[in-house]
Formats: sequence, C-alpha cells, structure tokens
Amino acid sequence: MGFHKPQLREPVILVIDDNPENLYLLKRTLTQGGYDVQVATNGAIALSCLHHIMPDLILLDIMMPDMNGYEVCQRLKADPSFQDIPIIFITVMDEMADRMKAFSSGGVDYITKPFSIQEVLARVTTQIKTRNLQKELQTRNEQLQQEIRARKRAEEEALRALAKEKELSELKSRFISMASHELRTPLTTIQSTVELLEHYQWTEVERLQRLEQIREAVQHMNHLLEDVLLIGKAAVDKVQPKPEWLDVVQFCQDLLAGIQLTIGKYHHIRFSSQADGLSVWLDPKLLRQILYNLLSNAIKYSAEASRVDVILTQWDQQLLLQVRDEGIGIPPEDQERLFEAFHRATNVEAISGTGLGLTIVKQCVDLQSGQITLESTVGHGTLFTVILPLQKAP
Repeated sequence: MGFHKPQLREPVILVIDDNPENLYLLKRTLTQGGYDVQVATNGAIALSCLHHIMPDLILLDIMMPDMNGYEVCQRLKADPSFQDIPIIFITVMDEMADRMKAFSSGGVDYITKPFSIQEVLARVTTQIKTRNLQKELQTRNEQLQQEIRARKRAEEEALRALAKEKELSELKSRFISMASHELRTPLTTIQSTVELLEHYQWTEVERLQRLEQIREAVQHMNHLLEDVLLIGKAAVDKVQPKPEWLDVVQFCQDLLAGIQLTIGKYHHIRFSSQADGLSVWLDPKLLRQILYNLLSNAIKYSAEASRVDVILTQWDQQLLLQVRDEGIGIPPEDQERLFEAFHRATNVEAISGTGLGLTIVKQCVDLQSGQITLESTVGHGTLFTVILPLQKAP
C-alpha cells in the first residue's frame, strides 16, 4: 500500500477495514465527493503510517484481526499527535453496548453496515466541517491569545514608562529642593560674611577666619556642582575612565591630609595600608571621587572627635579600599536603595546632604569594573568596602 501526503489540501480521510470490497467502495465514493482517501487493511498498518498522512478524519471498522477497532481508537486518543482526529466507527455490530463502547473509546459517530453511500458522505462532511470549524476556532483563539499577550506587554511597558516618568519627576523635584537648599546655605554664608567684613572692623586673625568661612562655602558649592555634573555625564555615558599609573598609598595619604585639614578637622582619620609601594593602573579622578565621598559621609554622619578608619589592602589581583566610621549607621530598610540618586536614609533628616555622594561612588566603581559592599548597624557605624580589579596597562 502506498501512502502519500497530498499536495493539494483536500481533506484527507483514512479508511481502516480488512474487507477489500468495503475499502474499494468507500474510496471510490469519497474520492468522488472531493476527498483524498487513504486506506489500510488493519490497525497495525494504519498506526505505522499515520505520521506520513495525518488524516483529517478516520473511518474505522471494529471487527479486524490482531487489533480491533476499539484498541486502535484508544491508542490514537492516547497519542497527543492524533488525539484530535475525529473517528467514525463503521461496522456490522449494531448492539447498544457496541455503540456505547465505541463512543467511550473516543469515537465521534457510528455507522452500521450495510451502509448508505449518502449517509456516509453526509456524516463525513459534517465531521469535516466540524473539524474545520474547530481548527479555525483554535487559530482565532491563538491569535486572540497573541493579541492579549501583545496588549499586556504594551500595558506593562506603558506602566513602566509612567513609573519611570513619575520617578524622574520626583527626582527632578528632589533635585530642585536639594539644590536650592544646598546652594542657598553657602551663598547665605558668603553674603553675611562679606557684609560683616564690609561694615565692621576686625583684627587680622578674625578677618582670616571670616575669609576661611567664605572659602569653605565656595568649596562646598564647587563640590556640589562637580557632583551634579558627574551624575549628568554618567547618565548619558559621557564619563570614560582615563587610567594612569598611581602610587596608591601616596595618593590616599595626600587626599586624606587635605581632608583632615578641612571637613575632617574635628575627626580622627586613621590610615593603614598593606599595599606599600603598590603602583596601580587606575583613573585618579574616579578614585578621588570614591575616597572623598566615602570619607565625607563617614565624617558627616559621625560625632566630632570620633574615629574614621581608611584601610588599603592588596588581595590577589584586586585592590580593597575600606572606610569605617563610628557614626549613626544605616537602617536595614534603607540599605537596598542607598546608591540611588537623591535617596537618603530615614535617620539623617536633621543632617544636611544631597543624596548624591554614594550614587557617585557607585558609578565610579562601576566605571572601573569594581564592586562595593556595606555593613552597617544603627548606632554603631558603617563599613564600606570597595573592590577594584588591578588591571595591566595596555
């Protein structure tokens, strides 16, 4: 028997019957009715060839040698590849029990022999139409599901966009509030100090003290503007690391000496190093931002006369920079968002700040393929650890 897949998509009907006369009659009749008819003389042959022909409908005899029609039907319904193919039983068995068994096996219709050609054509046409409608419904359902998924994705994207827009709006408001406060404070200091110098007589020592106040206010404004500019450049990927060879211990000592004389003059800053003589290939500006902002925070959020430790270590092919303070600590619920721009911990409301320092630290660390972690306990202080890979110069 030669099975073939039809090139024209006529409905394919597989007739399974061990009686040659029935096969001949059904094939001729159904072919004239516009169907592509394939035949099999027993259940085993039919099962072995189903993958090649994939019929739209099966006409199945019950009384066949080796494997009866019930067993063939049960096997088809147990296979996900064929379980949706409608099966019409066509048999001489006419008892109610036979019909019930046929339907319970998975049949959709039942024709008794001797059969009427018109009845067979009518029942086959009905089942083919039903199957086509089911396929069409399934296709439309799949299309609908795709449309639903597409709309859901669009809604999710729209919600994300709205959330992002809301976040940006909030950031803008927070920035304006922060900038107005952080800039107004040093400007007020400068203005009042200038007025004092202009209208009153001061000793030389007092005059130098007032000028130092102005210098510190200007320095504060300068740092704030540098922070904002760095954040803006990083947001548009305009910051590119420019590494050079650094004596990292000397670099840290020089920076700490300057900080000790200015913002750290009321704290004890202690530096320890296990990397003496180490020359590293890093960007000095980014490293300065990391160390300055971590120290600035450590000083700002800890009491006067408390100690701030800076620890430098070389471990394997990495540089570890740690800053530990004895300050107020960071609540656990704030630690996850600590590196977000303008986010400030809930226990620092009474302390002036921009919420930009740690954002800048994180960006500078990321730009150098590093990592940053923190350990903190409220009331006992915080430890920041920065890990930077020691890269070779190109």
